[in-house]
Amino acid sequence: MISLRGAKLHNLQNIDAYFPKNAITVVCGPSGCGKSSLAFDTLHGESKRRYLESLSPFALKILGGKKYIPLRDASGLIPSIALAPSQGDSPAKETALSIASLDDIFHTLWASVAKPVCPVCMQEMVFQTREEIISKIALMPEKSRIQCIAPINPNKRTLKELASSFLQQGFSRVLADNKPYSLADLHENDLKKYLKNLKSL
Repeated sequence: MISLRGAKLHNLQNIDAYFPKNAITVVCGPSGCGKSSLAFDTLHGESKRRYLESLSPFALKILGGKKYIPLRDASGLIPSIALAPSQGDSPAKETALSIASLDDIFHTLWASVAKPVCPVCMQEMVFQTREEIISKIALMPEKSRIQCIAPINPNKRTLKELASSFLQQGFSRVLADNKPYSLADLHENDLKKYLKNLKSL
């Protein structure tokens, strides 16, 4: 827990504030209530001041020196990074995240902690390398059958052209409406019927 006690910078009137660690905390309120004074000038400012105290006088001078933060006490502070919003007029479709250049950072954050789930079987989707997949197949009992399925893009080709192309690639069957069919058993009308969900086996 990060705690700030007796913050008096700008329009802050002896404010005590507490911020949990390992969590996203939003500081909100009407204009002029002291949000920036608390989050940027006091919280980040005190964290920066303490970091600068550990540097040599020469490095401290290059970085602009230390700045006094009117604060009675602070504990639990850790090194911090402050990202300011971009300057100038922002497009109408800009969001708070994109203005502050945080959107890419949060995309990376969500991608690293999210657990995608299959919408059909509701099982968690787990990344597997090619070697892991081959190892799992090799461990299956003898005479086990597996299906390798890939979507078909007709691209204005006729059924005869599709059949010829996929037979040359080693595919002999297709899956339509979850039912396997031999390429030789499908007709042009079947192709039009199953076009949206046709997959090669």
